[in-house]
Amino acid sequence: MARNERPATTETRQALLTKDTDRYEDEIFWQSSKPELLLGPPSWRWVIEAFASTRRLSVDPRLKTLDVPLLFVVADDDKLVDPKAALKIAAKVPDARVVRFGKESAHEILREADPVRNRAIGEIDIFL
Repeated sequence: MARNERPATTETRQALLTKDTDRYEDEIFWQSSKPELLLGPPSWRWVIEAFASTRRLSVDPRLKTLDVPLLFVVADDDKLVDPKAALKIAAKVPDARVVRFGKESAHEILREADPVRNRAIGEIDIFL
């Protein structure tokens, strides 16, 4: 159905997104029922801009003076994006709270099994 977000990877699309088969199957159901929901992979321009934006943000001195609290919900086992990049940014923000997930979560934390998802929602609720 959907192409993989990381074309050169040997991992399945599901393994990159969520470790919960049922929640992934829900995505497939909706894509099959409503094909207009299928987005496809990012364009090369999107990828270029994402790298450029991340690079600019990582060296922006204003991060150290940011006076709004931020919540970082990070999956350490994310294989779609590098979680270390988020952790490096969080370390520069004065009022950052970091909630980390280990092997129990892939990229889409809110689409994981209920214990993971509930923990994430609970942390978001506490933060808000």
